[in-house]
Amino acid sequence: MLDTLLDALPDKVEDRKLRIVYCSTLITLLRLAHIGRFPRRGFGKDLQLIVVYGTVMLAYLEGRKPTIASVARYLQLPHETTRRYLKTLVGSRIRQCPFSFR
Repeated sequence: MLDTLLDALPDKVEDRKLRIVYCSTLITLLRLAHIGRFPRRGFGKDLQLIVVYGTVMLAYLEGRKPTIASVARYLQLPHETTRRYLKTLVGSRIRQCPFSFR
C-alpha cells in the first residue's frame, strides 16, 4: 500500500526542502503535545484526541466557549465521536484542562 502511494508521487516535488521542514515540524509539535498531555498513552492512536484537545484549547484561549457541536463542526467529525473524545479528555484530568462538556 505504501509503495502504491509513493509511486503516485511526482518524480520532482516542488519545494521539497520546505515541505520536509513543514511536515517534520508538524509531527514534532504533535508528538511534544502528546508527551506533555498524555504521557502514558500511545501517540498514533491518540492523534485525533490531540487535535480535539488543541481545538478546544484554541477556542478557550480565543475567549469562545467550545461545545461538542462547535468542535465537531470545526473538525468535521461526527457528533458522537467528538463527544467520546471530549469525555476522554475530561476524564483524563489533564493539567490545564479548564473545561467540561454537557
